Amino acid sequence: MYRKHIVSILTLLLFASGNILAQFQGASFFMDKSSKGFNLNANEGKRETVVEINFEKPFAEKPTVLASLSLIDLQGDKFEVEANSKVNQTLESRGLKIAVDVTGVSRDGFVLKVVVWGNTKVNAAG
Repeated sequence: MYRKHIVSILTLLLFASGNILAQFQGASFFMDKSSKGFNLNANEGKRETVVEINFEKPFAEKPTVLASLSLIDLQGDKFEVEANSKVNQTLESRGLKIAVDVTGVSRDGFVLKVVVWGNTKVNAAG
């Protein structure tokens, strides 16, 4: 009797953990100047690039999506300064102002938006 209860509990735990693990998916994305609508390296001010992400396997219910950046190719500025210059110069380099936003989540996919602003210029993001 005791053994039947243990086997039943272990079977239930195994089944439940299989269902939980089946609900997780992971993937990566990459966008650069060759991507449709990519404008993160142009002009100044607020710019965004949007990409639709489709899940490999649709979820049974609308999932919670977590997105983050694992790659940023930030465009820098080049400055030439004379070594013996007696003039005080203020040099400004590019700062990194970037955000990732997830919208339009469904069982089949979501929309990923990468936004930059100010003088930030990004050559690629992933």
